[in-house]
Amino acid sequence: MFKVKNIYESYLQIQTAVAGHQYSKVRDGYCGGWCRCVVMPLYYGVILALFLLWLLPRSVSAEEIYRIRAVNQKNGAIELSSDRGKKWARVGNVLKPATNNNPNSFSAGRWVDNGCVAGVATHSIHIKVGCFPAAAGKKDRAVLISLVPCDFQNMSTSVMVRQALASCIVTDIPAGASIFRSFAPFVGNRVFLEREGSLVPVLDNYRPATGDVLLIVVDAPARYPEEIVFENRAGGKVISVYADGSSEDVARVVRAVGGIGRFEGTSWAGPGRITSNHPGVITVSTAPFSRQALLADALSDFAVESRGGFQIVPWEHARDSRLEGSQWMTVAPLNDDDPPIDGRDPLFSRFISLSYEPQRPELSSEVQIRLDDGPWESIPQIIGKVDNAFEPSYLNAYYTARGCPRRISTGITHIRILLPRLESHLSSAQLEAGLHSSTGQEARLQAGS
Repeated sequence: MFKVKNIYESYLQIQTAVAGHQYSKVRDGYCGGWCRCVVMPLYYGVILALFLLWLLPRSVSAEEIYRIRAVNQKNGAIELSSDRGKKWARVGNVLKPATNNNPNSFSAGRWVDNGCVAGVATHSIHIKVGCFPAAAGKKDRAVLISLVPCDFQNMSTSVMVRQALASCIVTDIPAGASIFRSFAPFVGNRVFLEREGSLVPVLDNYRPATGDVLLIVVDAPARYPEEIVFENRAGGKVISVYADGSSEDVARVVRAVGGIGRFEGTSWAGPGRITSNHPGVITVSTAPFSRQALLADALSDFAVESRGGFQIVPWEHARDSRLEGSQWMTVAPLNDDDPPIDGRDPLFSRFISLSYEPQRPELSSEVQIRLDDGPWESIPQIIGKVDNAFEPSYLNAYYTARGCPRRISTGITHIRILLPRLESHLSSAQLEAGLHSSTGQEARLQAGS
């Protein structure tokens, strides 16, 4: 709001200066009184109307739900606030602070603005702080810093190198819990540095220093759908459905999903749960939850496989990354000449929640399926890489082996994501259970932030 206000004031100042110069010419010529009384008010009215029209499609009405704060130092607090920073609940601690940023990240991060959440998962929260120019013929990559769960402590040195651990704030929170699950932010949420009670934007190419306080403002669009439905066929619709019964087409399916693969993080969610979202992916788990499945084991060729899931990806990212297997559903804009949907809501920014509250399903995201256009049901529990997992031959054998044979002729015809009720996403009761006695004044957003 402050940023919009400043832009507006600067814009009017420029227009006033230009208009004043032109007005003086007219006044000194022929019709100063008429111009002063009629033309100038009309001129400024047109300018204001055009500005508001320019602003309207770019403004997404958003509602703040809560804030996440992390102090980047050993034993630094990781906290949540549902009242704009007046009270904080401690949900974890920092085991190891970040000391650098990571320029070797994923290419889809280029679709997110600097100073915003670039990706969320059951095992990470990525914050974009810059853009790393790629070599000729390659795509630019996002420069990131990340918050990661305590499971990362157990990785081997080689894995640590691959994950650029120097750019990670390692927490004592387990994978698939707290800020890596029900209290995860949304892709595109703004990230600030808290300094002397004020919030300042994260600068481009920011490198974290010990003692820095990072704050994520978790908000979501005020008009938030209840579900997103995918027709699992080439040319199928992707439809957002709202609580008032209205709906809108938001994308189209280019390639249906027919199998599952070994995607990281799917071991920490459970079947039918969202495990990650970034500008180029939605990952859905088909694997059972496993606390034993640490990342080091999941990456080992000798470990018992515990992963399983599929991904929904935008067409441009799928093309750039050569994602051609049956484990990927590819979606595209409604029309061929529309802009890419990479990094755009509702699929790849601002809407997809990792939330899961077993005792309160209305606060949880869940992915369900329809077989042969039948009723909605839970996703089957499947592990590993199974290229035909969603096809009739595999599904019939799957249900027969579990003592409930079925006659499936088409396979999975529809997929839907049920989204949580955000007005109860972070209740005061949940915060009160872990509130610290210390309270503070609400941090104020500085002008230009």
